Amino acid sequence: MSEDPFPVTKIKIESIKCLSASENAGPKEFHDEIFLICQADGGVPIRYPHDLASSKPLTANETWILDDPELVLTFQYEVLITIWDVDVSYDPTVSTFLCCHQYCYNGGLLEPGEQVATPDQNDNGAHYSITSRNVTDDYA
Repeated sequence: MSEDPFPVTKIKIESIKCLSASENAGPKEFHDEIFLICQADGGVPIRYPHDLASSKPLTANETWILDDPELVLTFQYEVLITIWDVDVSYDPTVSTFLCCHQYCYNGGLLEPGEQVATPDQNDNGAHYSITSRNVTDDYA
């Protein structure tokens, strides 16, 4: 039996940093209320935070540490992380796509330790970075 050329990979998303936000929150201040949709290997998308009414408000240069609960994604080929902005608090289905990043298996995925992936900037001015790291098979 041959070894699978695409072994299972786990990454922990450690933080999301707002480099620039899309919405004007007041005089000279822009902010977004963000949540993530993650999809591994074309499977069922998952939302973070899980509660449909939850989001994280961020302004430029603020960082969201994803530690309660931790976000560990398991995949074999690729995982897509999209960042969304909540437009109205009473309806979680009304949201604006801000940006995304795709992690693909490439024989090692990421170098050991912390890596920063900056998604492409879109037309609404939102720009975010995603900090992640590899985790081992015995990660709890």
